[in-house]
Amino acid sequence: MKKTNFLLTATFALALGSCIGPCNEESGTRVYEAFGPYSATQVKEICKTFAARVGNGCTPDRIYLEYGELGYFGNVHVNIVRYDAVGDGYEYPAVETVASCCGYYICDFPSELYYLNAWIEGKGSFDLTDLYIKGTITDENMKSIMEEANHLHIRENKTLDIGLDDFCFTLDWGHGFDNHYQSDSGTIERYGRKHVYDATFYYPNIEGLFEKIKALDMGSYPSRFNPYQTWDGRTYAQNPVYYCQLAVGDMSIKIEGITLGGNFDDYLPQCKKLLELVYEIKTTVEGSDGWKSITIPEDDVVYYL
Repeated sequence: MKKTNFLLTATFALALGSCIGPCNEESGTRVYEAFGPYSATQVKEICKTFAARVGNGCTPDRIYLEYGELGYFGNVHVNIVRYDAVGDGYEYPAVETVASCCGYYICDFPSELYYLNAWIEGKGSFDLTDLYIKGTITDENMKSIMEEANHLHIRENKTLDIGLDDFCFTLDWGHGFDNHYQSDSGTIERYGRKHVYDATFYYPNIEGLFEKIKALDMGSYPSRFNPYQTWDGRTYAQNPVYYCQLAVGDMSIKIEGITLGGNFDDYLPQCKKLLELVYEIKTTVEGSDGWKSITIPEDDVVYYL
């Protein structure tokens, strides 16, 4: 069983909540040792600043480095830390957690007790998402981090591994399950309050779309996320929520809290690339004769407030 973790810090309240008791009592007996590219002094500093950043009463004695380093970019080190839950009196479920950042699927963790961490020597621990939004970590850096996670065997191979002859896709979009398109059957479905209205349209230039989806690298996205927008580094969503879901083979990406008006400049690059492709499919289907042949009676139209 997998669980996708979009804002990794969101799980700290659960994973570190019970740390407030025994975690406040530093034993003072831990001896920090060199790990991967880091000296013992650097390991201590990483654990110390990480514990201070997440708070909740956790001490560096309970934080350990794992997997060495995912990348070193200028003075920014990206690594993985683990919280030692022994002695908490709480049994943490062994649920595989998917670590992602702003639409980039990074790796799989064996439990909720593992976290991505960015460390800047002399400055402390930082959230990887914050550094990406500020531009300190670039898209090229993110790709390098993903490649290193592959080398460490903690990232599943999720690239598109089918040929053109086997390629087909589905797209759902709207405020609910309003509209559906399936490429292999050419089926368009539009949903009313009580009835489903359908027509047929075979997607043109399927070869070109196949190449675009291969270039997209669907495996680099979590299966479900609300894309970040760069206004003030905050996340914005449309109300009511508009969503789309693109599925190819056994991979699917569901995106919530978006607009599909064709202008995606306020989205981060990884999200923008996906939304531009989804919008291309959406507008192609909605511009077809099949789509235009469907008329939903007024008394069956669904209205969203």
